[in-house]
Amino acid sequence: MKTVKDKKAKIATVCLPEKAVREESSSLIQIVDELVKDGYKKIIFDFKETTMIDSATLGALIHIRRQHIEKETSLSITGVSGYVKTVIDNAKISMLFSDVGIQTESK
Repeated sequence: MKTVKDKKAKIATVCLPEKAVREESSSLIQIVDELVKDGYKKIIFDFKETTMIDSATLGALIHIRRQHIEKETSLSITGVSGYVKTVIDNAKISMLFSDVGIQTESK
């Protein structure tokens, strides 16, 4: 998982892998915990490259939101499309995040 940080603005983008599955979920939680500890105020989860997501990753997103809801950290999702969009919509994950960016399919 790649993380792009703007240290001055205190914004970090966590780029999720093509397959966001159980093996990645604990790493995702650790990455966000470190970013919050380091003072990042906005964390964006970028799903642009993600074509597969499982319940463990959904659980990790819910855990992250609940864990950091009291802190002054904005969490958002971007680059959602296809199967991942369907799963996130069906799980009502968008209700937990300040912004969910939907990527339109190119024709």
